[in-house]
Amino acid sequence: MNHTFFIGDISENPTYDYRVYGNRTADVSLHDDVFAYIHDSINWVVSFNPAIRMAPHTGLFLTGVTVLKSSGARNLFEISKAWSSLFKQSPSKLRLTGGFRHIEGDSNTAGWYEKLVFDRGNIIEDFDLLASLCLEVAESSDTAFVMHYGL
Repeated sequence: MNHTFFIGDISENPTYDYRVYGNRTADVSLHDDVFAYIHDSINWVVSFNPAIRMAPHTGLFLTGVTVLKSSGARNLFEISKAWSSLFKQSPSKLRLTGGFRHIEGDSNTAGWYEKLVFDRGNIIEDFDLLASLCLEVAESSDTAFVMHYGL
């Protein structure tokens, strides 16, 4: 499952209608496990909720839609470049610790952490594409925006 990102033009979609992008191929996708891994830093992004008249928010919704204007796109640009740079230091098989999985029917403390494996090059490419998209919006003086679709 992926989080998808689209670049929108305010002159073509002045109401930030998220339904416009329903059938469009994503400009950038980020695997949900990677999104969860970096989620703490994603919470620093200035964003808006188009489902509630563009109410201000911080972070990107895990489910649902989030809009980033120039300032939020600048935040996510910097965060994406930082993660790309960090992952460039990893082995070619990027191994990450995922979420904690409980043993069904056992105590709340019994379980294990998922072991996630990704191709480093693919993850770096995803972050670099996301950074590029965000930079375009950040430099647009709010004539463009990022539309993020959670799961």
